[in-house]
Amino acid sequence: MDGGRERRLLGWRKILRLRSALLPYIEFKIGDGESFSLWHDPWHSLGSLITRFPRGPGRTNIPEAAKLSAVLVDGNWSWPPIMDLECIEILHVLPIIHNGSDSILWRGGGFSTKAVYDIFRNHGPKVGWYSLLLGPCQIPSWPNRAWAVDIAWASKRWTGRHIVQAAYRALLATIVYRIWQERNRRVFQQSMRPSSTIAGIVVDKMRQKIISIDLPDSVSSRGLYRLWRIPWPVRGTD
Repeated sequence: MDGGRERRLLGWRKILRLRSALLPYIEFKIGDGESFSLWHDPWHSLGSLITRFPRGPGRTNIPEAAKLSAVLVDGNWSWPPIMDLECIEILHVLPIIHNGSDSILWRGGGFSTKAVYDIFRNHGPKVGWYSLLLGPCQIPSWPNRAWAVDIAWASKRWTGRHIVQAAYRALLATIVYRIWQERNRRVFQQSMRPSSTIAGIVVDKMRQKIISIDLPDSVSSRGLYRLWRIPWPVRGTD
């Protein structure tokens, strides 16, 4: 087996291990019953029937390989008489049958990788300094993660609404975000950029953010422009 195919198969095996964790977020919408396994697919509120009733096929005379369509007739349930006191539980609460083909839906709206990520990520408490990174100079998509003590110290020090303090917070957010982004790049894409490239990106993003804000003509504003080597804009007069 070639290495690429082996890695793909390994990836699918890992995904399949997550089935039990994903089931509460998936809805099996029953249509004609041709796509679902009667005994193996978790279309029933009891879950996979073969797991709940291992001897079910023998006690109901319905083969284990049967499709769900075996107990559907003209869009209605049509189960054979079940005399087994255990398996009769299957008939107590049967799902609604819909028109058309069977389908699998993601509960609560459209499927997205973000929705899946939110299921498995560690939902830790929001750190106390999170709100300090918000304001006129904030960086979009700030990752809410518990970073090092240095960041907590900086966020406590750089408080207030003054433009210089806001710029420091924006710089902190930009640095952390780009490091986090680079970490993901190295882990998931096996691609590494030199630190000088990351530093250049941080400087460019900060300059873009500062230029995008309509700052008043003040000593602090001009000082901020000089610090980042941005030419002060020539503004017209009335």
